[in-house]
Amino acid sequence: MRNSLRRGDTCPLLIKKKIEVLRKIQRGLVIRGHIPKIDHLKYFILVGISKDSKTAYNLLINSEPSVLIITNPTIRNLEVEILPGTYQFLKKPTPSYINCLKYYKVDSFDLINGLIDNPSKICGYLTPKHLWQVVQAVENNRSFNSEERNIVTVPLILPSRLCPAIR
Repeated sequence: MRNSLRRGDTCPLLIKKKIEVLRKIQRGLVIRGHIPKIDHLKYFILVGISKDSKTAYNLLINSEPSVLIITNPTIRNLEVEILPGTYQFLKKPTPSYINCLKYYKVDSFDLINGLIDNPSKICGYLTPKHLWQVVQAVENNRSFNSEERNIVTVPLILPSRLCPAIR
């Protein structure tokens, strides 16, 4: 316990670490990690949290898009292009795409605890331009119902029950 406090600290380092991570949680946060049903590391973007605070909604960044994305205009309109060099974490010399065709849902507690355990998974944030394009693509996605659209278009507020460390 001796190493968990520094001179002048009023709370343990773990609590400080939790608070630092929780402050970073906002729409457009880019996270490196595994998505269920995908067998390799991916970059995904936190776009919302459900009303009951149990589920985090994420969109994937595809660095190797299928031919369908490029050739099908309906699907292509639900993708946000990221040019090479826009973000340091994307190393490929070809464009990547934010897939706004479908969400990936993960348990919000698992997501937040994973970031607290390993804050290096946080890669940065989408630019305001890309975030605006994501919102536009989601609003144009007819497969999302109004509640799903609202998760991306209304302000993301981290529910207090996800933040017991800062109450």
